[in-house]
Amino acid sequence: MITIWVAAVLGAGGALMLYMASPAQQLRKKRPAFRLCMISGSTLLCASLLMLLASEGSGTAVSEFLTLIMIVWSLVPLAAAVWRRRMS
Repeated sequence: MITIWVAAVLGAGGALMLYMASPAQQLRKKRPAFRLCMISGSTLLCASLLMLLASEGSGTAVSEFLTLIMIVWSLVPLAAAVWRRRMS
């Protein structure tokens, strides 16, 4: 069970790092280094998927993985835009 939670944290962190690599990201005023975000985000996502595959069936693991990154990539930009608007 702990493996699934660790995989979820790694997956959310990896999806967040890939979002930070985007030129349209709104979390920071200055975008961090593209290569660093891409490499670390991809590595975290791969580790997350491998951990899920090791602890669950392949269909369940892939479904949970894709749902997780879809939620992060949907909610983080919305939350960042709302937060930026309230701060200004």
